[in-house]
Amino acid sequence: MIATQEGSYGEPEERQAEDDVGDADAGSGRPRSAAPEQPRVLVVDERPIVRMGVSGLVRGAGIHVVGEAPGPAAAITTARALDPDVILMHLGAPGMAAADAVRLLAREVAGANVIVVTVPSDAELLGVLAAGASGALVDEAPADEIVAAIRAAAAGDAVFSPAIATALMRRLRLLGDGRVPELSARELEVLALVARGWDNARIAGALHLSTGTVKHHISSILRKLDVENRTQAAVRAVQHGLIEG
Repeated sequence: MIATQEGSYGEPEERQAEDDVGDADAGSGRPRSAAPEQPRVLVVDERPIVRMGVSGLVRGAGIHVVGEAPGPAAAITTARALDPDVILMHLGAPGMAAADAVRLLAREVAGANVIVVTVPSDAELLGVLAAGASGALVDEAPADEIVAAIRAAAAGDAVFSPAIATALMRRLRLLGDGRVPELSARELEVLALVARGWDNARIAGALHLSTGTVKHHISSILRKLDVENRTQAAVRAVQHGLIEG
C-alpha cells in the first residue's frame, strides 16, 4: 500500500481525531464539491505502523488526512464524524469479507469514495466494485500512484492499479463471451471459501450469514457451475478464473 518501509517509522499513536481540530469544514454537514482542491482522506489499515506511514506520505503530497482507523467498523464511526472525501482502506482486517467491508462504508458514509488496497483475488474484484468501491490498488502501489488515485477518486473518477485494471478487463471479456458463469458477489465470496476447504459453519461465521443461507448459496453455485459437489465446484472455479488456483 505504501512505497516506504515499515521500519522507517517510529512507534505510532492511535489517531482517530481530525488532524486540525479547528478545521471549520469538519462534520457530516459539510457540503462537498465535485473535485475538492484538498481532498479529505481517512486512512484505514489494521497495521499501525503502515497506517502512520501512509498518512505521512499522503500529507507530504498536500492532501489533508482527517483521521485514521484500524478497520472497517472503526472507519464507519470515524468517517461519520469527520466526513472524508476519500476512504483509503486496506483489506486485511480479520472477520469481515472484502465486499462486506466496502458495502458497509458505502452505505453508512454517504458521499465518500472508497479505494480498496489489496484485492484478495480476481474472483472478488467484481464483488468489491459492485459493493460500491471507487477503485482498487495493489498493496505495492508506489507513492505517486496512491496520491493520484486519491485525487482522482475525490473528483469522482474510478481508479485502478495497472495490474488490477488488467485483471478487470480479462474478467469482463470472459463474462462477455459467456465463458464465465455469472455468479453474484456473495456467491463468489462463498465459493472462494469453499475452495479453501471451509465447512458451512465456518463460512457462515466469516461472512456473518446463517448456515441455511450458506447452503442456499452453495446449491446455487453448484447449479450455475453445472457440477455435483464442492470439490468439482472449486476445480471449475479455477478453470474459469473465478478464484485463484
